[in-house]
Amino acid sequence: MKEVDLSRRNLEALPPEIFAAGDVESLRCSSNKITRVPADIRELLKLQLLDFSGNALTEVPEELGDLIELYYLSLSGNRLQTLPDRLFSLRKLECLYLTFNQFERIDPKIVNLKSLVSLSISGNKLSEIPAFLQELVKLEELDLASNRLTQFPLLSVSESSLVEFSIQDSQLVQLPETIGQLDELRRLFCHNNQLRELPTTIGDLPKLQILHLNGNQIKSLPDGFGDLDWLEELDLSANGLKSLPEVICRLKNLKTLRLLNNRLEALPEAMQSLGALKSLDLRGNAFSERQEKRIKAQLPGYTVWFRDPGATG
Repeated sequence: MKEVDLSRRNLEALPPEIFAAGDVESLRCSSNKITRVPADIRELLKLQLLDFSGNALTEVPEELGDLIELYYLSLSGNRLQTLPDRLFSLRKLECLYLTFNQFERIDPKIVNLKSLVSLSISGNKLSEIPAFLQELVKLEELDLASNRLTQFPLLSVSESSLVEFSIQDSQLVQLPETIGQLDELRRLFCHNNQLRELPTTIGDLPKLQILHLNGNQIKSLPDGFGDLDWLEELDLSANGLKSLPEVICRLKNLKTLRLLNNRLEALPEAMQSLGALKSLDLRGNAFSERQEKRIKAQLPGYTVWFRDPGATG
């Protein structure tokens, strides 16, 4: 593979000689000041990887759709609001990164990208998650974080291949019951939203390993939560918890539990049944010194934090 790396060169335009090198398969132009992608980009017919992240693009040309070998395209960190129609004809495209632009909607034609495995549209101005995304049946990683999302559509996602879903730093007030149909999901990031409860189907995620719910308003968990047999990492920090839901004590493979900045004064006796637990972070709670000693005695061999390293008192 012939690789060309023009990143961080303070470029305002691409050097024209690039387009005469017909054997280029990887072109990285990130972190420049490029305002325009010339139509001559179509000459790079062998191009498989194209990175224009961190520039000043307000549009990209239709000719991107002529790059039929392209499997990786990053246009993150620009000023884009739309994509050209022909871009959605890239049948081999697997990774599309549009983070930190100015998109207000997702173009329905994105469903034509049948090979798409990883899609990131975080840091934009999206106000809804369109139901047609479920048609991307090969999609494994979906990042919609840091948008203006308030709700989920009621998706039919039984054929989903989704492994990682990031929807943190938005304004979600609930998750749909259909989330329990994401049979392949391993990592779910929902922190810093406005969730007050979880759907009862959350326990139907058989492969879930990492779940971040910190920075919400969750006070209780559904009973099925204890069925997350493969959950290894759980973050419930900053939810205003006054007591820890006992259902957590059924998570037999839990290794890391973060409960920072809540209002906890005690932990349930059943905590000692968490045999796989290695790390318990309780900083920023209301435990008395007596309770701290009791918890340490109750959980021998665990790494437990009650305050920042080096702090006293």
